[in-house]
Amino acid sequence: MADIALVWNSTEGHADLAMNATGTDLLIDDGLITAVTISLFTDALAPPGAPIPDGSADRRGYWGDMPVDPTDDVAAGSTGSLLWLYENGLQTQPNLLAIQDAAQTALAWLTQTGIAGSVNATATYPTLGQCDLQIDIEQQGASRSLFYANIWANS
Repeated sequence: MADIALVWNSTEGHADLAMNATGTDLLIDDGLITAVTISLFTDALAPPGAPIPDGSADRRGYWGDMPVDPTDDVAAGSTGSLLWLYENGLQTQPNLLAIQDAAQTALAWLTQTGIAGSVNATATYPTLGQCDLQIDIEQQGASRSLFYANIWANS
């Protein structure tokens, strides 16, 4: 199934829409890359008590997941990831493992729904102030690797 493509811009550290080669329409893809990008880079609701990087009380979260009852703290679903919690974190091994876990958790729906046989997230710190993320997806015996360089432009 075709979908409007989100294209990762490693210079800016974000995804955006792009035009096709002729410049007459939006670029499309098979939907998997865009779904993975949305899953990784939409801010999921942080759990109560989680340390928020900017020191505020804003737990973010995708508005479509917000509870209908404002007194209820439990969202009906969960879109996105908690990667944003590590955006300005120290480049330590525990943070690297937490980044990988956040990516893995955000993409778990791919295996739960049978879209993929397996998904593996690998985060690296290639240089000071940069975090890269590689996602390896196995689908029906074929492998696909997606690479997100510089997932935080302001790290």
